[in-house]
Amino acid sequence: MQIFRSHPKQKQILDIEFYVSEVKYPLLVHKFGNFDVLVEIIIKEKQRAIGVQPMLYVCFPITELESKNKTTFLGRAANTKECGILSLDARHKTFVLECFKIFGILSKNHHYDVLQILHLIKKIFFK
Repeated sequence: MQIFRSHPKQKQILDIEFYVSEVKYPLLVHKFGNFDVLVEIIIKEKQRAIGVQPMLYVCFPITELESKNKTTFLGRAANTKECGILSLDARHKTFVLECFKIFGILSKNHHYDVLQILHLIKKIFFK
């Protein structure tokens, strides 16, 4: 996976000379079967450091969210500071485990974090 940059070309905008280049970032998308949820991984430069970092986004339809009073968000604007709740239960265990697995492949640090979480879960639930 690489970030591609085009060779800069000169461009004049409002009598100001610029150099224009394009940057293309890798984007990986995974769909979870018939569950209308996608996981996206995009690899970009770090904002405050040298190097690149993978970013993980979980994308789900607004119809999966509930408000505190159990109303839908579809067809209306959310109120100020209103939160949406994504409820997951035993039916979603494959989704949760696969997200965990995907998170673990993002970097060595992510992998280490996942192993530490699994170790803690094992220690608490499987003494």
